[in-house]
Amino acid sequence: MDNNTNVKYIVRREIAGYDSSGNPIYREVKVPVSTQQPQTVKRTPQTVRRKKPKRKSPVKRIITIVVLLVILALALYALITITTNYIGFSDSVEEAVGVSSDDIIYTFKVDDEHKITVYSSGDKLCADLLLVNDESYKSIKSCKSIDINDYAADLEGKSMKYTKKDGICFALDYAGSDQYESFEEYIDENATKSFNPGAISVDESSTQIFVLWYWIE
Repeated sequence: MDNNTNVKYIVRREIAGYDSSGNPIYREVKVPVSTQQPQTVKRTPQTVRRKKPKRKSPVKRIITIVVLLVILALALYALITITTNYIGFSDSVEEAVGVSSDDIIYTFKVDDEHKITVYSSGDKLCADLLLVNDESYKSIKSCKSIDINDYAADLEGKSMKYTKKDGICFALDYAGSDQYESFEEYIDENATKSFNPGAISVDESSTQIFVLWYWIE
């Protein structure tokens, strides 16, 4: 008897041969059958440790921010340049300031890229600094206007005031005002390029002459 407790036997009939009549002759055979359970392999779940992302050093962060700011500044500068130099130009001075040709009194040339036009708008005497680009014009700055009817009372006793853009200074005045000598003195001391005041006659029948002061600092 087999002492292996993990093995048992079953009796199986099988053909051992045939008799003279052709009938099968059977015999019984003990066939061993294993009762051992197949071994199961237990897999221990493995924990995968994720590596923490490396943090950027403060210096690299600052460099990244500076680079982004530079790119943003260049993009903004390009946008301003395109807007200033190519967008918003008109074919004529009157279109640039929004008046008719009859309202334009005189246009002074400051340099190859700038002009100042003096015009009337209702009872106001106005002046605009124009940017010139291939015979096209764009108003980029206006100075304080003068009331043609009340100019003397409006400017009496007041200190000189002027408007500045692209290094070009300009202001409206009238001959004989309290500001007249102040403008002359200031221009002599501060202007890198001195201009004589431009005499403007608003009304041919009027004895009063208005003045456009303009100079470069």
